[in-house]
Amino acid sequence: MPPLKKLNVGSKFQDAKELTARQKAFCEHYVVHLHGRKAAIEAGYGEAAANVRATQLLRHPLVQDRINELMAERSERVQISADYVLRTIKETTDQLVAEDPVKYAQHIFKGAELLGKHLKLFTDRVEVSGKLSLEALIAEANKELEQ
Repeated sequence: MPPLKKLNVGSKFQDAKELTARQKAFCEHYVVHLHGRKAAIEAGYGEAAANVRATQLLRHPLVQDRINELMAERSERVQISADYVLRTIKETTDQLVAEDPVKYAQHIFKGAELLGKHLKLFTDRVEVSGKLSLEALIAEANKELEQ
């Protein structure tokens, strides 16, 4: 999983020097199942505001750093990398094709789909042409605001 993006959030988070015990618990639970609401509840935050709290925590720079550290530690500990996952998918798919492509067609297609997604073969692309300037966009927006 790629590192979380760091977002510019309020000064409340920027002033923090270290995580609280509950924030640390959130990080620990988050890396287990990658579900913010569930991690917030398990860390002791109230269920009613768990979604909001999870969103706030995932924007917190120190929380982001800790989650990235925990994920890197886990990857190192279990010796899993993107290369390992891709190699395993490819090897398994190749074995199924060799064994019985009709019987295992669904699994073969799933493996091919996962590999294709990694290679971005299924990304929708939109081609945009024409000339557009920032000044023209601003002028158009200002006209709409005046109306």
